[in-house]
Amino acid sequence: MTRCIHCGKPSSGRFSLVFERESEQREMDLPLCDQCVDRFEAAPDVRLSE
Repeated sequence: MTRCIHCGKPSSGRFSLVFERESEQREMDLPLCDQCVDRFEAAPDVRLSE
């Protein structure tokens, strides 16, 4: 079983997150649980990749 890289709970799958800072972006593919995906999406400088 894969674990969420952020909290350690069982992962819901791999999600591509885009982190934006100033004029730069960084995309990361991470195993996350649904709760952590929601937390990241609520952050103003993070979004799910399309």
